[in-house]
Amino acid sequence: IELELLADSRDLDLSRREADVALRLAPYTQPGVVARRLARVGFGVYASADYLDRHGRPDFAAGAPGQYTVLPSDELRQAPEMQWFAARTHAARPGLRCNRRQAALAAIEAGMGIGCLARYLGDGRGLVRLDAGPPPPARALWYGVHEDIRHTARIRALAAALAEGFAAAAMRLDPPD
Repeated sequence: IELELLADSRDLDLSRREADVALRLAPYTQPGVVARRLARVGFGVYASADYLDRHGRPDFAAGAPGQYTVLPSDELRQAPEMQWFAARTHAARPGLRCNRRQAALAAIEAGMGIGCLARYLGDGRGLVRLDAGPPPPARALWYGVHEDIRHTARIRALAAALAEGFAAAAMRLDPPD
């Protein structure tokens, strides 16, 4: 079985065969695509202890004045968790904008600012998860496949493996508070 994995922040069009299978944090609206909800992904606001020593804890009620934020690129800023984060940090200054979640994680770990990350990225890495009021909205992780190939052996095997893996990781993806 040959598989190719592409990690891209843009939505590939399954109906135009840009990919056989895709995972995304938004429901599929493309014709001819069969979708399945695989998991729930929780989010949190994080900073390094070093950053907090230098800048203090953010006052989210006031929009986090005097703080620096690590923000995603334009196409990811419309995500529900990033709009939630922007509303709580409107008085902060952008410290870094980046187009990859791993780059944002590295910047937050390096003390460049506070940022909103998926819990599976931020928890257990020595970062401080900050209380910014009501938690950010969680999002569903969707699996999509073109309806013409969903019954092929390799696609069924991949779908089963993904469902099993995400079920096993559920507590890490969206841990209870």
